[in-house]
Amino acid sequence: MKKSLAIVVVLAMAATANAGVTTYFVEQAPQTIDGNDWRVWDMMADVGSDWLNVRMDMVLTSGTMYQNIYGSDIHPSDVLVDVFPDLAFDTFATVPGGNTFTVGVADGGMTETEIHMSWFDKVEGTGGIYRIAQITLSTNANGDLVPTVLASNKNYDWDTAGFGVRFDEWYIEEGAFVPEPATLVLLAIGGIGALLRKRR
Repeated sequence: MKKSLAIVVVLAMAATANAGVTTYFVEQAPQTIDGNDWRVWDMMADVGSDWLNVRMDMVLTSGTMYQNIYGSDIHPSDVLVDVFPDLAFDTFATVPGGNTFTVGVADGGMTETEIHMSWFDKVEGTGGIYRIAQITLSTNANGDLVPTVLASNKNYDWDTAGFGVRFDEWYIEEGAFVPEPATLVLLAIGGIGALLRKRR
């Protein structure tokens, strides 16, 4: 059973792959801030080469994202986190290495209920697994993480090596990120296949 579950988890990560890029979410420890409960998620990208540009559009239909009054759309400085510890759980975008000086934002940035932004890493680097955002949601948050749509007048997703970060659609349900239905079908088929193979 554990082996089958592990296979399904791997399939879940692979199902979000686009052009050599896999994006997935890793939950941190839940936090209670100012008497309210929050779920904290790292958005990870597994890329064949360091990416250059990424765009995200996320809209909540209920609940909120945590926005610390001392924070911004980008990774907070360690000095500020030392003074305001709750700032460590702010919602923000980041780049490989967490260097805030190489992040650009556009398109309205972040509010308590929406993210419409693009950000980038100016330095071409090596492949690997990188955190590209931290998203902190109330436990009653629901909504959508919308797939990126490339427009002819915008160059968001692809770096010079031909890789970039592009999202399949995720739904936010009760503060958790859930793959869109087509991905869930793939997971179910993969899980059934793994169980049948085990019986042989």
